[in-house]
Amino acid sequence: MKKTSLMLTALALVAAGAIAQDKAAAPKPAPAKPATATATAAAAPADADPVVITAGTMKIHKSEFEAAIESIPEQYRANVMADKRAFAEDYIRMRLLAAEGTKNGLDKKPEVVNQLAMMRDNLVANAQISAIDKTIIVPDSAITQYYDQHKDSFEQVKARHILIAFKGSRAAQPGKKELTDAEAKAKAEELRAKLVAGGDFAAT
Repeated sequence: MKKTSLMLTALALVAAGAIAQDKAAAPKPAPAKPATATATAAAAPADADPVVITAGTMKIHKSEFEAAIESIPEQYRANVMADKRAFAEDYIRMRLLAAEGTKNGLDKKPEVVNQLAMMRDNLVANAQISAIDKTIIVPDSAITQYYDQHKDSFEQVKARHILIAFKGSRAAQPGKKELTDAEAKAKAEELRAKLVAGGDFAAT
């Protein structure tokens, strides 16, 4: 399965035929106007919703394909956009299988009807959650007030560190000896051994 596939392609796939971009045929030239004619024929407007994928008798319009991409969770959409052709192949397969299943009456089977109802309810519930989220605005002042009232509930961590200045280090202090790499390593190992043995970090 391609990484861009977001459809269930584990099903036995029927022969979908070649998937090709539908290219609009070039308009035929208009018949020549008499020399005395002054009006010119207006150019035919471009199709606002062209067919972009065809497979057998099935045609997918641009609006349908774009809606399918928009329905994909945002975290996966970038992969689809990187390889639209792979997604188009999976999408047309899914549509062909769905059409064949509907033709065979599988959409009327009780288990399918129940699953479709569950999927519908889930989609509507998620849409309701999104709608609610858009109406909830928590001002910064409320967040600050809550934090001030619950400071004891937040974990506080204090960190300390020991700097060992080796030659050329930014931690080197004027007037103090700069250790060689070997001396700095030995010093670090000595401090670690003291701390492991229960030594006081603050006194180190």
